[in-house]
Amino acid sequence: KRASFDGLGYNMMSYLEFGFVWNRKFGEKLVVGAKVKYLKGVANVQTANSNFGLYTDAKTFDLTVDGEALVNTSNTAAFYNDSVAIDNRQVRSAIKSSRNNGIAIDLGLTYDLTDKIQLTGSLIDFGQIKWKDNVTNYSIEKFAFKYDGIDLEQFLEDSTAIFDKMLDSLEQLADINETANAYKTKTYSRFYVGANYDVSNIFNVGLTWYNSLSYDQYRTAVNLSANLRVKYWLSMTANYGIYNYGKSNLGLGVSIRLATFQIYAMTNSMFALINPQSQRSVDVSVGMSFQIGKVKEDKKKLVQED
Repeated sequence: KRASFDGLGYNMMSYLEFGFVWNRKFGEKLVVGAKVKYLKGVANVQTANSNFGLYTDAKTFDLTVDGEALVNTSNTAAFYNDSVAIDNRQVRSAIKSSRNNGIAIDLGLTYDLTDKIQLTGSLIDFGQIKWKDNVTNYSIEKFAFKYDGIDLEQFLEDSTAIFDKMLDSLEQLADINETANAYKTKTYSRFYVGANYDVSNIFNVGLTWYNSLSYDQYRTAVNLSANLRVKYWLSMTANYGIYNYGKSNLGLGVSIRLATFQIYAMTNSMFALINPQSQRSVDVSVGMSFQIGKVKEDKKKLVQED
């Protein structure tokens, strides 16, 4: 049986986003919103194709290695060089001169089923970026290498020559070709459906069904969350999720509201921050949002409730 390493690879995407937000209330219960975003790509590594395998013959024990791969990169020199350190000047230059343009949208709605129960749904970061700056495509054409053992007498006479011959054969079969063709990547899209229950004016719990699609990999999860507004300007959240029908994780988040802007930080995996080797992936979000226009929320009422 072939031991499969198909899909093995590394993916990374860094970009800035600038968005325009629209929302509208229909009647007393339904609110619909949308956000159109212009994306400015900074750097990217995409494993577009990766198929490698190892087969051992059951009778002769001959080994056969097969594979093919395609890896696309853009502006990676800004984040990696001989000193294995991020060059801030190159990063700033990559941002200013970027021709890596893209677009994405967010969609969302809320519906007040009762005074205490709210239904929600959203689609986040549905879009793509076309990468043009400092692009390098690394491709390995489909190959198969069979190793049927070595002649013991030849090995004892000159083992170095045998190993050199094997390495030359592997290098010829797995020759890496480099090109500079522009390519596209999809953004990390997520889809949520959920319900929230207001336990009190400052505390609520929720249940959310989460779905994501990244580099053609589909993931799903169910999250139980708790949200607490400590003060008018301070909110905290915690959630416990079961991912891909088995794995569990604990997420935490905090947001601080100051006048017309809000600062937030959150992660979906505290376990990964404590013990990185225990998790395959982790999402960490840090950002700031600005509010333009009048605040309809009654601040005095919130202060009294606190």
